[in-house]
Formats: sequence, structure tokens, C-alpha cells
Amino acid sequence: MDLIYKHLSEHYNSEGATNTCANEISPTCNICFRKINETCETNFYFKRVDSYGSKIEVCAPCNLLFVGNKELLGHRMRGKKVIGVEKGKLTQCEKIASAEKVTLKEKENEISKISEVLKYEKYQLSLDAQPIFISHNKCLYVKREYFEKALKLIENETPSQVLKWLKLNNATVTATQFKKIIKENAFSALTLNKGKENPNILGMNKGLGLVATENSIELYAPKKHYQKFCAVEKNCFKLNPFNGSRMIVDIIERFGPTRPILVINSIGVVKENLIKNTKVSEAEDKLHVCSDSGQETVCLKYYEAIVDNLKHLKKSESTETINLLKAYFYGGLSPTDISSKFSEHKTISNIMKATPLDPHEALYTLQIASDKLRSL
Repeated sequence: MDLIYKHLSEHYNSEGATNTCANEISPTCNICFRKINETCETNFYFKRVDSYGSKIEVCAPCNLLFVGNKELLGHRMRGKKVIGVEKGKLTQCEKIASAEKVTLKEKENEISKISEVLKYEKYQLSLDAQPIFISHNKCLYVKREYFEKALKLIENETPSQVLKWLKLNNATVTATQFKKIIKENAFSALTLNKGKENPNILGMNKGLGLVATENSIELYAPKKHYQKFCAVEKNCFKLNPFNGSRMIVDIIERFGPTRPILVINSIGVVKENLIKNTKVSEAEDKLHVCSDSGQETVCLKYYEAIVDNLKHLKKSESTETINLLKAYFYGGLSPTDISSKFSEHKTISNIMKATPLDPHEALYTLQIASDKLRSL
């Protein structure tokens, strides 16, 4: 977490911190189990409640996972409830929604008696266009029939290429036209409960990836994560609109031998598990991939051997070789069986020479290399 703290500490304050005393024994962080004086921030620590409700003491780097930060991560409205109601019944529904000493459920029941009710997601789909971010602070209103295609393009193309495609297909409307679409829609949005503004927390992001080095920090934010972070006005992260195996391939190709490097493919929601599984990659021949559910390792020599030996083959031959290697690691082929294939498949012989001893590491590396080959 020290690599992350180096880049983000300026966006967090020490409000609520407990100062360390030079004459006292240094407290231990209950998350990373380091003494506070062994971390990159030795002057203070925090008292928190962990994911299981227990009181704990945490160092400043680990504390980043627990604290909300609207400026850096945006916010959400906790408890906010919005529905779609028939436009002609909006005035009646608004009176019911504004009633005091009435529960949310009772309001919904009363409204459903006089109007068809749509969940907010369905109300948005009823509109002929929807807002979508193609890059940070660049929001366009995309016609409904092009929306899913645009989301896929955002994951695979640059913002300028996405914009070019949208213009070529006349797939957007102006802000004025979007307001007209809302006004003329058969349903209107009705807020039943305004909710409470809650800053987003770094340690509560399932599916959000991150890479940090001494000089940079980036997020791998697919789908909703990308839309969320693009909407943050002062976002300081470089955003990549994808995750998964493609993220690992991207890091291998762009960061190369840069060390130390921290790779997290899913921050998740269980902060304690994420810290327990976090491992910074120091050696140039290994890349550790962490998440709150576990840790994997890519053997880079094996990865390069697979890609270099299979990228020139036909797709069917490449797939056959990969399936043979998988069968071997899963126990479907014995060492004798795989040896007999060497004469038939020279590529297998070249690849096997670089195979790591750990079968789990070999299988994970094979998976990443397979995804790379599919993209060629």
C-alpha cells in the first residue's frame, strides 16, 4: 500500500488520526501487521472498525481503503430512491411523494394505485438517448440504439476513435435535444427519497483494477467504473476502460521491467483480505497479481515463450498446443505423454523449457498468454 499512498496521500488529510509518541512502543497496524514506525508514514495512525465490526488500529497507507473521498473518487447518494411515473399523473404522484410521516413503501404502494411505475433503470431505458462518458469530463448523449455498441467501443478504442464513429453514424443528440426527449417521454422521473451524500471509498470497488509504480498510478475501470470515474471533476488517475486478462497483458507490454510495481486486478470489498494478498513485484521475471480473493503470479519468461512460439501458427494449431499444455497441468497428460509430443510439436518443447515449477503459476500464465494470442 505504500506505493499507492505515495501518490494519493496529498488527497487525504489526517483528521481523526492518533499521533505516535517517540517515547512509547510503536503500535502495530492490524491490517498489514507492520509497526507504524516501519511504514512510510510514521507520525500517526488511525483507529477504525474492520469489515467484521472489530475495532482495529491501522497505518496511514492501509487507512486509504477505509476513508471516503469525494474529490478523488466521487460520491453516491445512499438511500436515494427514484422511479418513473406516467407524465400525466406526475402532479398527483408528487403530492404523495412529499407527504410526511409516511414510509417509502407506503408511498410506492399509493403511487402504484394511480400510475404505472418503472424502476429507475427501466425509466432510463425508456428514453431515446442516454448520457455516456467517452473520456474524463467528456459526456455525450447517445441514441438508445447505439448505446451498447458505444460502451463496447469505449473499452476497445481511443476516445477520438469513439467520437469519430459516433459522428459517422449520427449516433448522438445535443443537450437541448436530450432535454426535449425527457420532456416528451411518456414517463417522468420522480424522487421519493433524496438520500444522503456518501463519498466513495477506495476499498469498496469490486472489479476495479489498479497499477502503481514509483512514478505513476493508473486505474483499470471497466463499464460502470469508467463512467463513475470519468464523472469525477478532479480525477487524477489515468483511466483504462477494461480489466481482466487484458489488463495484465497491457501492464506487461507497457510497463515492461519497471520495478517495483503493484498490480491489483480487483480491489474488491474485503479490505483486510486485499492487504493480506498484496505483494509488490520486485523481480523482473515475475508479475504478482493481487485481489481481495487471492493472489496469482505470471512467469514472464513462460509468457514470452508461449506468445513467441505460437503467434505465427494458425489459430487451430495454437489452440491445439494450448489445450495440450492445459491437459498436462491438469493431470490429463503424464510427463511421458507430453515428452512424446515434443517430436510432433516443436513449439511444445520450446515452451516447456521455460515452464515454472509451480503448476498454478504455469496455468495462470498460460491463461494470460492465451488471451494475448486471441487478440493478435
